Amino acid sequence: MKLAAMALPFRAPVYRNYFEAFLGLYKQGVRGFYKGNGVRCIHILLFHRMNTDLTILSESAFAEQMKKLNSIPLAKELALSCLIDFALHPLHLAEARFIMQHNSPNFAVYKNLRHFFRTSWSEMFRGILLHIPRNICIAMSKINSNHSLQLA
Repeated sequence: MKLAAMALPFRAPVYRNYFEAFLGLYKQGVRGFYKGNGVRCIHILLFHRMNTDLTILSESAFAEQMKKLNSIPLAKELALSCLIDFALHPLHLAEARFIMQHNSPNFAVYKNLRHFFRTSWSEMFRGILLHIPRNICIAMSKINSNHSLQLA
């Protein structure tokens, strides 16, 4: 059984059965098992808050431009979600890094979120364009739901 591989930083643990999952839980503790969720919660809250605020702000400040942008169904959702995801991309990276690192202080690469931002500044926006395909799918799903609501 290769349980030593679970201790490597930036390598996701793989649990093939419940015994290995419970063994990983025993070795890292409950906090180690869910170590990226705090950053994910911050990201979700910020995303929805920024989405709401930017929608209200843009509709009040740029009313004419927003009317033109609303005439192109995919454009508004895609532009808004890409802008917010680009701004919050460092939190995506932080979440992935905290999930991948071992919870033990001897193996942990980052002590906390502040330490992550200080030491990984050069990598913060690497891979940022990968949000675009996901946001296209999200925008297309909102178009279909909005279109069906208008038909009803």
